[in-house]
Amino acid sequence: MFETTMYNSKPHIQNRMTGEMFELGGSVPNENLTDALEAAVRLTMEDLSILMRNEDDEYYLAASASLFPTGWTVDQRIGWTISRMHEPVPLCLMVADTPWSCRP
Repeated sequence: MFETTMYNSKPHIQNRMTGEMFELGGSVPNENLTDALEAAVRLTMEDLSILMRNEDDEYYLAASASLFPTGWTVDQRIGWTISRMHEPVPLCLMVADTPWSCRP
C-alpha cells in the first residue's frame, strides 16, 4: 500500500492507492518538505501522538496530530502528562450515567 522511493534524488513515500506522495525531510521550514508526523497521519488517517518522559519519569504529550479533537485542541494539551489528561472531570459523576464518561 505504501512505497518509499527516490524522486528527484530525494526520499519520498507514496500511498499507492491514492497516488499521494510526500517528500520526507522532517520539520525543516520548506514548502516542499512534509513533517514526518503529518505524513504519518495523512497516510494512516488516524490520530497519532508522540509521548516522551519528563524528569519525573511521567509520560507527557510532546506532539500530536488529531483529525477531530472534541472539546480540546492540541495546542492546549502539549506538555500535559498522561495522568493530567486522564484525570476525572470535576462534578461529572453528579450528571453522568457512567464513570467512564467522566474522562476528558
